[in-house]
Amino acid sequence: MTERGLPVKLWVNAAWRSYSHLFTLDGHAVAGRGDWRSFLLTPPEPPFLAVMTTAGAKNLIYRGTVGTDRAKKGVGARQIQD
Repeated sequence: MTERGLPVKLWVNAAWRSYSHLFTLDGHAVAGRGDWRSFLLTPPEPPFLAVMTTAGAKNLIYRGTVGTDRAKKGVGARQIQD
């Protein structure tokens, strides 16, 4: 992304389906463990969308809930069945 000088990832490199994501008015980040810690302790100004995948196999972005209050963070969970 940086080496191409683009502000966002290209679709091929975005891994929308397999990774956790944080969306804010400032942009998008593929969220790692440190990002989640920071998000939970000091959430960004609303609106924001945070989507965490544990299985890495499902696209959850469209199921996320947009956060409109820093004090209330929505959490969704999905049970994976074999």
